Amino acid sequence: MTEALTTLTTESPAGTYAVTTRSGSRYHFTLTDDHHVTMCRLPADVSPDPRHDAEAAYGDGDTIDCDSLLLVVGLPGRIAFVKPDRTGDDGYVGTVRQTTPITSISAITR
Repeated sequence: MTEALTTLTTESPAGTYAVTTRSGSRYHFTLTDDHHVTMCRLPADVSPDPRHDAEAAYGDGDTIDCDSLLLVVGLPGRIAFVKPDRTGDDGYVGTVRQTTPITSISAITR
């Protein structure tokens, strides 16, 4: 059974969460008790809103460690992470991904 939520952050309770954006992209986030966050993004095959097409993004289908997370239903999401293949690059400090507005957040396990 899933539980609908309105907000998901780095400080949310440990568990696995499913998130959907207006473009139809689907994210799975796993949070641990010590607030470690990983994500996996799967773009939509067809966007439910043609104004917000789900294009390919870095790491699609891969598990990525996240540094911070702020997702609120109805607003664009913000996810900060370091690309493993960029560590050590001069001037690179990290990536902030802004999603299309979040349409749903569900706790799968807690």
